[in-house]
Amino acid sequence: MIKQNYSVFHSQQDTIMRDWHMPYANLFGSSSKVLDIGCGNGIFLELLSEKSIDGIGIDIDDHLVQQLREKNFQVYHAGHLDVQRYIQGCDAVHISHVIEHLWGDEMKKLLEDCTSALPCGSLMVIRTPNWSNKHVLNGGFWDDYTHKRPYTLRQLQKMLVDMGLEITASGYEPFGWEDLYVVARKPPHNIDFSRDTPNFSRTTMKDPHLGLKDRFRQKIKNWLLA
Repeated sequence: MIKQNYSVFHSQQDTIMRDWHMPYANLFGSSSKVLDIGCGNGIFLELLSEKSIDGIGIDIDDHLVQQLREKNFQVYHAGHLDVQRYIQGCDAVHISHVIEHLWGDEMKKLLEDCTSALPCGSLMVIRTPNWSNKHVLNGGFWDDYTHKRPYTLRQLQKMLVDMGLEITASGYEPFGWEDLYVVARKPPHNIDFSRDTPNFSRTTMKDPHLGLKDRFRQKIKNWLLA
């Protein structure tokens, strides 16, 4: 397992993280090449590869990038200002838990650069912590020392629409800290919106955010509701 230093959120087992990413990886079935911005320990790229989808990753953590290259992943040491260099030839982009590390103007530029470079019909998936969740609001957000500010679902939806994208799915994960997600397409497209909705029904994962006490409480709650 590839470890990320100083991160509370990336210390979970690969199987847990794979379960967390899988509903989103399934959305890229019709994509030919995906740019994974903030690819981290490469689990999402691994899932894409298993689906025979070409994936390219960028991350600001040079240590992680070197480890992924040793595993023959196509990854580069780069940040949000370098997106246009690496997005060429891609028809989809995955931005998971990245924007909370950026200030508003930085986040806006990232989304604008992705939108302008992607061809029509392209898929964009954004995931970020849910500030309205009590665990996030009461300190969990700051468990990552590189977090700068949260973003709301309404804010992201408005920004993407103003940039000319069409929201095809959005909401909150039905487990754990209820991270928010937005799925968007660059029009024109002929995509059935139902194909862009993450399917969490088969997700049996332990939430990557929860501590042991929270997991025990969740097990008791699930048992009582069964």
